[in-house]
Amino acid sequence: MLAAATTWSCRPAAPASRPPSIVPSSPATTTPPPTTTAVPDAPAADPAPAVHERRSPPVHLEVGWIDDVDDPAAPVLHLTSLVHHGGSARAFVDHVLADVGPLLACATAAAGDARGQVSFQVRVRGSASTDSDPLEIDVHPDETEEEALAKCIEATVRPRVEEVAAGDLAYLSFRRFPDRDAVFLRPADDARIVAVRAAGTCWQWETYPCAPHKHCMAPEFVRTSCGDPTMRDDVSLVFALGPADERGRAGPTELVLRDGAGATLWATPLPESTRTRYGSRFAVADAPIVLRPGGNVLALQMEVDRLVVADTAGLHAWRRRTGELVGEWLAPARAEPTMQFDGGQVRVHRRSRTCTGDAGHGTFFISCDDREVWFDGHTLAIFGDGQTRPLSTKTLGTAGMKLRGETLTPTLSAATGGVSVEISGQIFVQ
Repeated sequence: MLAAATTWSCRPAAPASRPPSIVPSSPATTTPPPTTTAVPDAPAADPAPAVHERRSPPVHLEVGWIDDVDDPAAPVLHLTSLVHHGGSARAFVDHVLADVGPLLACATAAAGDARGQVSFQVRVRGSASTDSDPLEIDVHPDETEEEALAKCIEATVRPRVEEVAAGDLAYLSFRRFPDRDAVFLRPADDARIVAVRAAGTCWQWETYPCAPHKHCMAPEFVRTSCGDPTMRDDVSLVFALGPADERGRAGPTELVLRDGAGATLWATPLPESTRTRYGSRFAVADAPIVLRPGGNVLALQMEVDRLVVADTAGLHAWRRRTGELVGEWLAPARAEPTMQFDGGQVRVHRRSRTCTGDAGHGTFFISCDDREVWFDGHTLAIFGDGQTRPLSTKTLGTAGMKLRGETLTPTLSAATGGVSVEISGQIFVQ
């Protein structure tokens, strides 16, 4: 929950009521003032809020942004909450967090003494280029007397809102701590996947209990430590390739889990059977080969405890934290004729649900209710209950199958494992 705070409007105040801007103190000077000529009284000019800049952006650590990482007593600017709706709002958030030096300077000046803590929120909505939805910048210091802090933050943020489109919204909440030891970062729950968001910050989705027919707290992202790096949602699976043949092609030898920065978290050898099935199908020039659904794999499931890959060889599962192979099923060799589809569609019926998808030119993996259907153009396999061994398999061919429709656009039907499958399109038997 965010603490309620006074909203400071980003409009110029009357000169008589404006508090002094936050500015660093200046050393005294002995230079005599120049001679001036008296002129009639005029309204005092509205002073511009001080904007604090840094020659280089602060360094970002997990606890927050620090000007001097070698100084354990250096103040920290910590991001406590983040909301953005719309692509251009995300661009604005990234732009602000790329250099929070001016924000840290405003908060440090407002803190007064070196051990002070200051909290503030920044809300941006609208567009600087439209009259129908004008730009709104609201700064909410937690300390209600800090109007000067609000003006300093607003003057810092306003030049960075050119990319905020009409209707988009961004909301950021910060707290300035006197040093990094004062920051408490909630430990990550490794039973849930950690989401890595703007500036490499880590969050987890939090839901709250709610009685029926009551007003309840909405789910929200809660800031946590990044925890086990294998549990983050920016990890990727990669095939490491072996030596190239004379054609410049090679087969996969290892499965590698990488973090968002490309660093290796673990690497595990692929079973010989899997390497044999893949053969030398990848161009070495394309390495490393990132596993992507719809590309070189049929499906990729990043589960809390497992990483499951469905490909044309079968189904494989590795332990997410260690890379240990915990299950594998390889389809029988395709000795009989296989089927290929030109623009085919698949319909899976399970209980009262019907799921549709692309037949993938004769290979597909589709989930429906509590079942997954795998097909390689020859074998139909049904999976369920989180198992890597199929509940049922069926070899598909023209013999004994229901073939309906025109010669070029038939429908192929089969029932097994508690599901029925229909494949329609231009079917070719090879």
